[in-house]
Amino acid sequence: MSVANNLTGKTLSNRYEILRPLGEGGMGKVYLAKDKRFGKQVVVKVPTMEAGDKDFKDRFMREIASLATLEHAHIVTTVDWGEIEGIPFLVLRYLSGGSLRDRITDAQGYYKPMPLEGLNQWLPQIASALDFIHTKNWVHRDLKPDNILFDEAGNPYLADFGIAKALEGAPMGVKTTMGAFIGTPQYMAPEMHLGKGIGPRADQFGLAVLVYEALAGKIPFAGATPTAIFVEVMQGKAKPIHELVPGIPLEKSNALMKGITKEPRDRYGSCVEFANAITGSML
Repeated sequence: MSVANNLTGKTLSNRYEILRPLGEGGMGKVYLAKDKRFGKQVVVKVPTMEAGDKDFKDRFMREIASLATLEHAHIVTTVDWGEIEGIPFLVLRYLSGGSLRDRITDAQGYYKPMPLEGLNQWLPQIASALDFIHTKNWVHRDLKPDNILFDEAGNPYLADFGIAKALEGAPMGVKTTMGAFIGTPQYMAPEMHLGKGIGPRADQFGLAVLVYEALAGKIPFAGATPTAIFVEVMQGKAKPIHELVPGIPLEKSNALMKGITKEPRDRYGSCVEFANAITGSML
């Protein structure tokens, strides 16, 4: 069993007291912890892997060191990193305002779509953060509502891409539990499903899927299995958003649909350009 599965009650590096699990994904487990040095809460993320995989650990530590240099007003701050029983871990700032997922679903998990104006609260800022990491030769690869977080004041932050980059090219044993790809199928661009030509516009596709989901209360490309989702992403045609949500101007609907175009070259030149096409006149 991986160390990541059983950390509650332990103290890492004589500093981070693990309080409780916050969530779990294909790449690892997330815990709420107390930083005993400063008396504040932090987030600890531990990849799901077995001790002894030195190549993965070295790659993970290199990428986390690189991640720590990505300073942007809307990227979750890296606090520290270390290892426990041969397994590396990452310490991040804790944000108490919840996620975009929390904002578009109710307590029972049902969608509660946000109005078009609600995009102003997070889309321009997250688009700016994405364009910033693209200038540093990073691609997020796992955009989804759970990875857009908010602080107590409602400011949005891009989260959860360090481990994804570290996992790229790793042996199958430390890849995601879904199988041979990194990411969440419903939000992955066609080129990600094919595993080739992945660049900044793949993130724009994921961002556009987030916008579609937030406004319409549904995913544009859905299916009961990863294979069904793959077919939808590669061949399906999403219904224009203005046909699902009355009141959305045609030009903004067209802008959104351009973001989820199959061919990367047919999308916008940047995430900020995409965001401005949708929110520009509302700012």
